[in-house]
Amino acid sequence: MASEVSRTTPRDGRIDVQYGYLVADGGHHTLWRRGMSTEPPVLTGVVYDPNKPKRADFSDRMPEDVQRRRMVLLCLTAVALVMLVLMAVGALL
Repeated sequence: MASEVSRTTPRDGRIDVQYGYLVADGGHHTLWRRGMSTEPPVLTGVVYDPNKPKRADFSDRMPEDVQRRRMVLLCLTAVALVMLVLMAVGALL
């Protein structure tokens, strides 16, 4: 979980919030969420890479079903390859 560190409201009225989170090795990192039009939560979920803790994003932005998306992309790639092979074979005949 990340907690709110600071908050600013620029002239345009959108809210910018800086969240801070602790990592397993005891380090402290921050992450900005900018341009919010509604009141942001004080606490929010954060997902980060343990090997590179600065590489992080909010958990509500993460895709829910990653395996399904991978399968769809794999199927689309396979269909594209089959179409390319059929076009190449058709051009040779």
